[in-house]
Amino acid sequence: MEPHEPSAPPSLWQENHGNLLLGFAVLVTIGGAMILLYIQNRFVPPRFPNEASIVIPDSPDGVETPVDGNAISVSLMGAANDEGTFRLAFYENSESFNDVERAFLRTTAPIKDGECRIRVGYEMIPEEFAVAAYHDENDNGVLDRNRLGIPTERYGFSSNARGLTGPPDYEEATVQRPEVGGSITIAIR
Repeated sequence: MEPHEPSAPPSLWQENHGNLLLGFAVLVTIGGAMILLYIQNRFVPPRFPNEASIVIPDSPDGVETPVDGNAISVSLMGAANDEGTFRLAFYENSESFNDVERAFLRTTAPIKDGECRIRVGYEMIPEEFAVAAYHDENDNGVLDRNRLGIPTERYGFSSNARGLTGPPDYEEATVQRPEVGGSITIAIR
């Protein structure tokens, strides 16, 4: 028998780098997830309207929608500008939440100085409800989104609820009906 000669050590290109590639893929995935979480939850400073769009309100309290004395006010603030309208949807249960067609009340409101206030009849609102609203800057009737499905228009929910990777749950956005003449405020961001 001939002695077996030891073979030369494998070159760098012949070695198996599967573990290194797997580790690199894990790092890229974790890094991408962290970037998406940051973008979704970052603090966006409010954009204020420019001086040309500032209008002095006609009425002292800015309320434009006349309703009888038994009403509550819903204030929205944080619009980037006065273009477009605020669109609101009121929900009374978790099954209908975030389905605009199943909202018990839908309305639009004009924007003045980056905010608006509407009045809703007290008897129209159940004891417990949630509100979803967004600033429809281009007035196309839908919340515009980018290719990843992330909204490009400002939006907000009652109780200032925010979801981690999507809209909040109904329970997070639920508020109790205020007394007659009371109000709730929604920050649009």
